[in-house]
Amino acid sequence: MRYWRLICSTQRSISLHLLFTVNLVLGVLLCGLLTLQYERDMRHAVSEKRASLKDEAIAVHAAISHLTDEHNIVAVQNYIDTVTREMRSAWSPHHHITIDMKNVKLTGSSEQCDKCIRSLPVNSECPAPSELGTDEYISGKHAENGVAVKVEETIDNIRESARQEVILRTVVLGGLGLFTALMVNGILLRIVGNPIKRLLHTVQQISDGKFGVEAPTFDTWEMQQLAAGINSMSQKLADNSRQQQLQMLKARQIQRHLLPNGVDIPGLQSACIFEPAEDVAGDYFDFLPLPDGRWLICLADVMGHGVPAAMGAALLKALLVAESEKSSFDLLSAMTRINRRFETSILPGTFASMFLASWNPSTGELAYANAGHEPTVLMRATGETEMLESTGTLLGIDASMSWDAHKVRLTESDRLLMFSDGAKEVHDARGKIFGMKRLSRILADNAKQDTDLAIEGIFQEIESHRGQAPRLDDLTLVLLACTIPLKPLRPTLKEQTHSN
Repeated sequence: MRYWRLICSTQRSISLHLLFTVNLVLGVLLCGLLTLQYERDMRHAVSEKRASLKDEAIAVHAAISHLTDEHNIVAVQNYIDTVTREMRSAWSPHHHITIDMKNVKLTGSSEQCDKCIRSLPVNSECPAPSELGTDEYISGKHAENGVAVKVEETIDNIRESARQEVILRTVVLGGLGLFTALMVNGILLRIVGNPIKRLLHTVQQISDGKFGVEAPTFDTWEMQQLAAGINSMSQKLADNSRQQQLQMLKARQIQRHLLPNGVDIPGLQSACIFEPAEDVAGDYFDFLPLPDGRWLICLADVMGHGVPAAMGAALLKALLVAESEKSSFDLLSAMTRINRRFETSILPGTFASMFLASWNPSTGELAYANAGHEPTVLMRATGETEMLESTGTLLGIDASMSWDAHKVRLTESDRLLMFSDGAKEVHDARGKIFGMKRLSRILADNAKQDTDLAIEGIFQEIESHRGQAPRLDDLTLVLLACTIPLKPLRPTLKEQTHSN
């Protein structure tokens, strides 16, 4: 019972369920039919043997009637012994003939009959064969003119003699039944099993994104209706997919339109690479002029990727533009207001990192605040590198958070590499990440290249490392090269006095 429950609880295909049920019913019916046929054949064999014994009794009676007219009882006994012996040797070892005439009972069972004749009076009764053992007998009788003949045979012997023929007939019928079952199975597989497999293959293709594929046609009405339903679903999914692709293409165009395009920053030469993991990205960078002549430089990364992250990036764009249009711009105040508005506008649990800097082209001074973003790499013209690390936590965690601001001074040929975490955390097919050290080394290797060539070289190294592995995160690279010549600092009063 436990095994049966296990079979029933195991998930199986419709074809297997159907074949199991049909074969179970066919098997029960076939076994029942063969059993009934076997019993019927055995009863028929016994019935035929009973008729044969009746005919034999008539023949023996005629012979004995002739012998009693011309010979004595010994001749009769010899006759029935001979007949019994011949029957036993030729056909049945349990063949018995019993004759009752003139109050004398004779039996053709050799040893038993000899004992009867030698030990019993002529008018004594000799025990019948059925009284000498426990076997079940059938008999044929004939009585006429005071002589009764009874021919007996064990049922087991009759059945044993007929069993071979009956079994052969049963095997033939079983073979025909098995052939019929196989034919039924083949028809079921053709009508139900194979069409379901073909429909399942079509559905699997649709689930793999191959919208628009059509199911094959079928002869049966039900399967054709099911195929038509799948084809309709596939076509609708294809239409929806095309519409969605058009919408995502439009969204990607809008997002790229939000990024700076052809913007020249005084004192800085820029080159950028923007590669979303999906159609749209959560990365955002921008260069915005401020009313006082400075420039606002930003690189942000909203957690996740795809449409939700892109909406968060668009929100940061709007907040940043609003801050850049204020008549008086303060870096830390702007970061605080952006964080407060971002935290109240975005979904709970959504955070963003941001590197925000103000660039003064007249002095070469760069003031920055880093809200949990990847460190910006500052590579001096001398080849030395500095890391502009985080100065506070991520945006969106707490509306009351604050950040520190730091300043650096850039001179000609100094370079800034800003990037999202999709640059240094890209994995190859074996799971090995690109890493910060390698990113800094490649920046140094391309220090003499033009910014466009340099950033392309960095990007190609990252892509070569990724190989055939999927892009798991958005990738943004921003390379800024200072073009302001180094100006000598104004000497202090002490230095002027010393020179005099």
